[in-house]
Amino acid sequence: RHQHRRSHHRRRSGTPRRHACCRRNCLYAPPGRPVPRTSSSAAFLCREIANQKGVSPKDMDGYRAFQLIENDDAQALRCFHIFCQNLADGLTNIISLFNPERIVLGGGIMSRESIIRQPLEQALSERLPERMLPPKGLAFAKLRNDAGLLGALYVLKNKESTLV
Repeated sequence: RHQHRRSHHRRRSGTPRRHACCRRNCLYAPPGRPVPRTSSSAAFLCREIANQKGVSPKDMDGYRAFQLIENDDAQALRCFHIFCQNLADGLTNIISLFNPERIVLGGGIMSRESIIRQPLEQALSERLPERMLPPKGLAFAKLRNDAGLLGALYVLKNKESTLV
C-alpha cells in the first residue's frame, strides 16, 4: 500500500503518523523500533491464552493451549478464534498474490488438524470468493515439525562434496 522508506511513519514535521496498514501489524518498523511479531503463530496463541488465564507465558505451550481449547474453555476459544482469523488474513494475502493450487500448513500445532481445519477454511471462505480458493484446498503436512530437519538431512546426504 505504500513505499517502505525511512520516512514511512513520519510527517514532514517529524511527528509520527499511522497509515491504514499500520493499524494491524505493519511489517515496516521505523528505525529504533522492533518489527511487530506475527499474530498467527503458535507462540502468539500460547501467549494470548496465558495472558487471558493469568499464567506466565513460559508455563503455556501448544499442548496445554489445545487441552484448554478441546475442553471448550471460553478464554482459550476466544484466543483460538483470533488466531484463526489472523492466519486466514495471511493466507488470503498469499492466495491473492500467488494463486496456489494447494496450501500446505506445517508445524507442531498443525497436528491438531481436526480442530484447526474447519474454522480456518470458514475464515478463508469469508474472505475470498469461491473461485479464488485453492482448488486442492488446505493440506496439513504429515511431517509436522520434522519437515525442515528432514529436508536439511536430504540436502546434506545428496550434496556432492565441494571440499578439496
